[in-house]
Amino acid sequence: MLKELKEKHDEEMNLMKQNQDKLLSELSFIRKFMYKHFPMELSMPQKFNGSSFGQV
Repeated sequence: MLKELKEKHDEEMNLMKQNQDKLLSELSFIRKFMYKHFPMELSMPQKFNGSSFGQV
């Protein structure tokens, strides 16, 4: 029983690691895309911080 639980746990950890790697690569791709196509918007200060939200 304990061995089965450990195997199941290891399986789930591997899946989570794969999902994390996939998400990180997607995030990296999106960041590169955004900086390439929208460099000015990203370098400007955020308009939507807590204090100025809704005062645009």
